[in-house]
Amino acid sequence: MAETMRFLPQETQHPAFNAIESRMSGLGEKDGGDPSPSFRLNVANSAWGQEGFRFERAYLETLAEHYGSGMRSVDFGQPDEASEEINAWVENETEDRIKDLVTPDVVSPDTRLVLANAVYFKASWASSFVEEGTEDGTFSLPEGGEVTVPLMRQTSYLPHAEGEGYQAVRLPYKDDAADMLVVLPEKRRFEEIEGRLSAGLLDEVDEEMRPGEYVKLTMPRFDFETNLDLIPLLRSMGMTIPFDSGAADFSGITKEGDLFIGDALHKANITVDEKGTEAAAATSLAFPQSEPPPPVEMTMDRPFLFAITERETDTVLFLGRVADPS
Repeated sequence: MAETMRFLPQETQHPAFNAIESRMSGLGEKDGGDPSPSFRLNVANSAWGQEGFRFERAYLETLAEHYGSGMRSVDFGQPDEASEEINAWVENETEDRIKDLVTPDVVSPDTRLVLANAVYFKASWASSFVEEGTEDGTFSLPEGGEVTVPLMRQTSYLPHAEGEGYQAVRLPYKDDAADMLVVLPEKRRFEEIEGRLSAGLLDEVDEEMRPGEYVKLTMPRFDFETNLDLIPLLRSMGMTIPFDSGAADFSGITKEGDLFIGDALHKANITVDEKGTEAAAATSLAFPQSEPPPPVEMTMDRPFLFAITERETDTVLFLGRVADPS
């Protein structure tokens, strides 16, 4: 698990997670004074343990100290009630955007522990798209064919890059905390560039980025949801032992029984429109007084990649692809 996820040694891994989460929790906190803040980021963890089951004290202390979570007691012998309680927590932490993450068939009387993580992100663009400029246009699908979607437009000074096989632009959010990085592969090169998507590619794009380019940007609105069973994906990455009931070793969590991971589920959704992103961040722009140069054109009328990153730590909050915004 540590090798596949590229964790640091445990003595530094937990404090590192704690430092990142502490940074995140200070950005646009959920219960701030403004009822409609321009930037919101909420990151929360929870642990749900079978009532009466004994967990190691050191594990409970790690949860509390580094992940801001105590152990909540539930009865997994009542799967409907247990899943409802966990889902209510997830819905509350995500402003009702993520529902029914855990279904009753996921938990059973044999379940001893459920770990949950929730991220909610909402931000306004530093430079908004003008709604009156949005018009229907064609978007080319990766497998061929086209769909008609609303295409937003703006011409602004934005960080812009051109690399081997792609264009990229950073769309800042208000409050100077985060950006959406959009990578637009050249025609017929989407699969190639997507295959290169990694920390290395993001670093390469950063190196090529030129701040304050005059960009004529066309970008679709999009709103979609993803549901993933993570176990096949993690197995393909080489992580197999944690899912094997005969080989998994979670003795650091409990000595009372042999635990293994039976389900690993992920659900995410994102909405991008003229005002901003529900799952995003912020920055202000300075506009020069002189006559603007001819703009660089970047038209996202074909599949593209995006990453929403917190600026100070470069933590990737959301990573995705837009193959069909319709």
